[in-house]
Amino acid sequence: MSASLLVVEDNDDLVLLYSTAFSPFGYTIHEARSTAEAIGVLQTVTPTLVILDIEMPDALGNRVINHIRSDSRFGETKIVIVTANDIYQNKLGDMVDGFFVKPINVAELIQSVNTLTGHKVG
Repeated sequence: MSASLLVVEDNDDLVLLYSTAFSPFGYTIHEARSTAEAIGVLQTVTPTLVILDIEMPDALGNRVINHIRSDSRFGETKIVIVTANDIYQNKLGDMVDGFFVKPINVAELIQSVNTLTGHKVG
């Protein structure tokens, strides 16, 4: 079974960037453009890793983090934050597995995601 990613991001260009960057590695990509949509996707999908923007239009991404961390079904799910505001890094602490501040280095994000998911490249 291939690893799956849930991309929670309201910027269409970034959703396309992440999908384009990770698809060649064999990841199944699920997309959500709001926290409500992400929680809806999580009703039927158990992603290996979530790439999450904190500042979403409908609510803070903490809503998605709390949903994942409070449900044992997601016990192995990793969360990587990609956000424009670094103030969240200290606030989120151990609730997340990675943190990137926009603009990001895509190669570093790919490396981090592959490491966190145990995905073998090559």
